[in-house]
Amino acid sequence: DDGVPQLIPVRLMVNGMPAIQKPIKHEKDVECKRPSEVLEKLGMYRALMCTTLGDVLAGCLPDYFVVDPSTGCTTEVSDSSLYYCIQGVQPSMECALVDLWRALSHPDHFLYILVVTE
Repeated sequence: DDGVPQLIPVRLMVNGMPAIQKPIKHEKDVECKRPSEVLEKLGMYRALMCTTLGDVLAGCLPDYFVVDPSTGCTTEVSDSSLYYCIQGVQPSMECALVDLWRALSHPDHFLYILVVTE
């Protein structure tokens, strides 16, 4: 393989509380049967196949992040004031988790995501 684990180790730090630690699959399960259906669904193969930062945040913190079903893009809940970052950088919600892990993981191989909601 190319050195990428099947499960990306993530630690989500929210408001100074104990970390939420979970392994995240870096590839999404695709329900379409043909690759052409995948391409038609969102227009980009990689965006559909790779788990994004937005997918992780929406899955772990559904009160603060939502996925728009028509576009598949994750956005912050409009009435919340929050900040998120990885190693001091605030990447796009559409960034592939595996790319963030390769570039910004800690020496212990975890990807630390900080979220402040207050």
